[in-house]
Amino acid sequence: AEAFQSAFTAGRQVQHLVSYARAKGALGDRVAARDLRAQAEKLVRRDLAEGTLGHRLDLATLLVDRRDPGDIEEAVELLQSELNVRKTANVFIALAHALLLLDRADEAADAIQSALSTGARSAQSYAVAARVEAQRNQLNRAQFYADLATNLDPQLREAQDADRSPIDGAKPARGFRTASAVQNPTTSAPKN
Repeated sequence: AEAFQSAFTAGRQVQHLVSYARAKGALGDRVAARDLRAQAEKLVRRDLAEGTLGHRLDLATLLVDRRDPGDIEEAVELLQSELNVRKTANVFIALAHALLLLDRADEAADAIQSALSTGARSAQSYAVAARVEAQRNQLNRAQFYADLATNLDPQLREAQDADRSPIDGAKPARGFRTASAVQNPTTSAPKN
């Protein structure tokens, strides 16, 4: 906890404050998590208004973390604006995640494919792709991306959660891809 606070103080990096809030929330201290997110939001909004350090991705991340539909709508608008400035994998991944939370899976699929087309090959990008495909009921594709994510980071909770179908809690079939497909992240996802 102190490490997050020190890192934030040293670099005024809102990401450290957000990580600290997530850690507090994971430990059950929802009040501290809420207060830290509010502090980070105030700083980012001020920086954006002044045209200084903060940018829309930081604010969108905070808004999505709160899981309020109105905040998520604002996050989508911010991320779409951010894409006019920087078309990075992180912005596309955040947009896909936000759209997914709003049950806009087809738009989320476009965003995550844009992220992957930038060359994003992270466990997080594959985990979001898995969740998008699961929500679209493309279970083979969801399993493919979940396998890629867990191959890169077996502890990634998002990838493990993507293993669950959104329909009746059914799990997609395991083992439909060969090990070589999982080791080669440029392999295309299967068509369902």
